[in-house]
Formats: sequence, structure tokens, C-alpha cells
Amino acid sequence: MAAGSASCSGGMNSPGQSRFGEAQGRMTGPRPAVLYKYLNAEGAKDFLKAPQVRFKDWRKLDDSMEVVPGFRAYAEAEVDALATKMANETLVPREKCAHYLRTTSLVDPAYLEGQMRKEFLAQESTLFVCSLTARPESGAMWAHYAENHRGIVFGLAGAIDRLCQMVPCGLERMTYSEHRPQITFPIADRGALREAVFTKCEDWRYQAEWRLVANKASTAPLAVPEVAEIIVGFDVCEEITNLAVALKAQGVKVAKAYPDPAFHRVAFKAL
Repeated sequence: MAAGSASCSGGMNSPGQSRFGEAQGRMTGPRPAVLYKYLNAEGAKDFLKAPQVRFKDWRKLDDSMEVVPGFRAYAEAEVDALATKMANETLVPREKCAHYLRTTSLVDPAYLEGQMRKEFLAQESTLFVCSLTARPESGAMWAHYAENHRGIVFGLAGAIDRLCQMVPCGLERMTYSEHRPQITFPIADRGALREAVFTKCEDWRYQAEWRLVANKASTAPLAVPEVAEIIVGFDVCEEITNLAVALKAQGVKVAKAYPDPAFHRVAFKAL
């Protein structure tokens, strides 16, 4: 992409490479003892036959506004500091560096973001997401992600620590905000790139998501004892129920969801 003759990425790769750094523990509270994953009926059958966790290409997430940050202009203090740094690292006079930064700040942020998105979509993805939640009782998620109770929710406890060790960016609780993480062009602070991966619109707050991020497409097999619990939807087929109940012999807790008779909420009973 070009804005003038400069690339919008400023040497940036696609959104999952090492520029995010290693896991830094940005969580604002203790991790729940169990984190959950919703699956539709087809995914439930596959999981119950061979438990595993899959990482999805970020470009297939529900919200296309995720992951990519917005752009903002440089503040004058930032121009002064960065121009000095650029001049010290190159043979370009400081005044020319400052002029370049002030000029690029005039480029329409929407244009810069559009070009960044084009670059990301054209490249091979290096960011893959596994979305977990602290809420197995969410009626909205049972409807949207468990095929309206035709699927299941499974819970993981100790397995989370092992999965965290397998992926470079670790596990983080999502931040929900009205404000998007923003970067400048050229990119001076890559921390906002990582922040964008773990920030979503306020509308998604009900999901209480915890996100595992990997830098390649992968599937992580699970030993059956690593599955803490399985909750089948109240409208699942007999095959899914039987597959779930069969795992009880290996120590997995199994329950069935059902509509609470008095409140608009999902309740559970052990099987």
C-alpha cells in the first residue's frame, strides 16, 4: 500500500507475529477455575469423540472490526521526540524527520486503516484465536454458538495452563471498550497492536471472553481427564447425550442445560 511512497505497515507484518511479544499477563483479575467453549452439534460430536481445542484464523471472527487498530495523528510532543530519535538513527536531519511526521499525520485515518486491512488480508495469517468464556449459562451464547441448544459447552481447568505454554501470546481476558486502540503512522508504539487483539466493542461484553492466541493454525488434542465438565444443550440429539455420558466413566462431570422454570436463564442438572 502507498501513502505517497511509504508503506502503511511501517515494516509491520500481519497481526500475530512476534511484535506482540510474549504473554505479559494483562489480566485484571484472577482467572476463573474453569473456562468454557461453546460448540454446535457437528463440533460437539467431533469433540466428544476426540477432545481438542482449535485455533481460528482471526479473519473469521464474528466481528470484522476486531484486531485491527485505528489510526490517530501524532501529538506535537511525540513529533519532537520521534524526530530526534529518527535523526539519531539515520543521516536525515531532524527538521526533515519532523516535517515527515507532521505530513503523515494529515493522512485520513480511514484511508490508512483501509490500506492496512488490505495488506493483512493479502498476507498469510499469523494470528489464530481460541475464544473461551467464563459464562457457561449465557442464553445468548447457547443460541448463537451452541446451535440453539443442539450443541454443548465444555469446560477446561488444568488444561488451560498447558495450552498457555503452547502459544506465544498466552491467555488474556478481553477488554471491552467504547474506544479502539489506536496507532500512529509510521508506527511508533507497537503495544497498541497487541492491545487491539485483546479489545472488543462494549456490545460483546456479555461474552466474558478469555482469548488464547497462537501464531499458526493448530489443533491441540486434549486428554479426556483434562476436560473438567460437559454441558449438553436441552435440545441435543440422543447421539450427543450418549457420547457425553460415556465420558463420565473417565471422570468428566456431565450435565444438561434446561430453561429455568421461573426466570429467563439457563439452569443445569447433573446427568
